[in-house]
Amino acid sequence: MRERIGVVVSAANRCRYCVSHHAEALLALHDEPAIIDALGRCEIPETIAPAEAAMLRWAKRGAEEPASCSEAEVRLLRSHGFDDRALLDAVLTVGYFAFVNRLVLMLGVNVEPDFQETCRNVEVE
Repeated sequence: MRERIGVVVSAANRCRYCVSHHAEALLALHDEPAIIDALGRCEIPETIAPAEAAMLRWAKRGAEEPASCSEAEVRLLRSHGFDDRALLDAVLTVGYFAFVNRLVLMLGVNVEPDFQETCRNVEVE
């Protein structure tokens, strides 16, 4: 879930570098390429479970317009089974990627031509 959140937040922030690298992490985790591609376009795939779709929509909103996030959305996520720890984890993931995306974008970091190879040499749990 963290990597999926990272990709959708990075897509919302138009950070190609982070989308590319974290999409590779999702591939290493054996996620479905169609889902990864959709998240990389900042779209929430209809094929994922309703609970995960709700979480990803909330993460996307948190990246695009955090002041519009509401208690009603938190209640919805709770109704899908997310507890305080899962909600805090998601918020911290959104915040982390928002921060890192800005570092990458403001420093003009570009995707390396061989980035897939460097990503494949990293172990993903």
